[in-house]
Amino acid sequence: MKIKTILAVILLTVLAIFVVREIVVSNEDDKNLNDEQIESTADMEAIQETGLQIGETAPDFTLTNLQGDEMTLSHFRGKKVVLNFWASWCGPCRSEMPDMQKFYEATSDKNIEVLAVNLTHFERQREHVDEFVKEFGLTFPIPLDVDNKQYEAYKVLTIPTTYFLDEQGIIQQKHLGPMTYEFMEEIIASITK
Repeated sequence: MKIKTILAVILLTVLAIFVVREIVVSNEDDKNLNDEQIESTADMEAIQETGLQIGETAPDFTLTNLQGDEMTLSHFRGKKVVLNFWASWCGPCRSEMPDMQKFYEATSDKNIEVLAVNLTHFERQREHVDEFVKEFGLTFPIPLDVDNKQYEAYKVLTIPTTYFLDEQGIIQQKHLGPMTYEFMEEIIASITK
């Protein structure tokens, strides 16, 4: 009987040590995760400060759209422009597209334009862009950055990246990551004439 009690105590002690060790390791992992999140936030702030900034004139471009027609950014002067850079394989880009379409439909008669520049240079196949557009029922203009020039001119480091331009083509806001309908409404409303 004493042997069973001693074995039970030893077993419970080993089990307790194992549980305590797991709790300590788990807490260390959580601390490391928080440290990584802090670094990630700092990285995102550094990225936000890289590239074109608020107050700069958006570089003009002429690109071909999905229908084969040329589009020039400066032709949209006089309108507020949501200028988005994206790719079909980008998960966050996929998540924002329904809201971008909804925003486009809601504001198409309000002197606001949505231009979603596809970074075609980074697509595996051009057909993926067409499939993406069809899947999401996108009707806003989609210029194609085939040779990577606008990616470089706008210094896009992460996608999606969106610039909000006023009627004179001046950058009023820059956003990294996916957007919601409400966010786009708020930013556009904050851009005054």
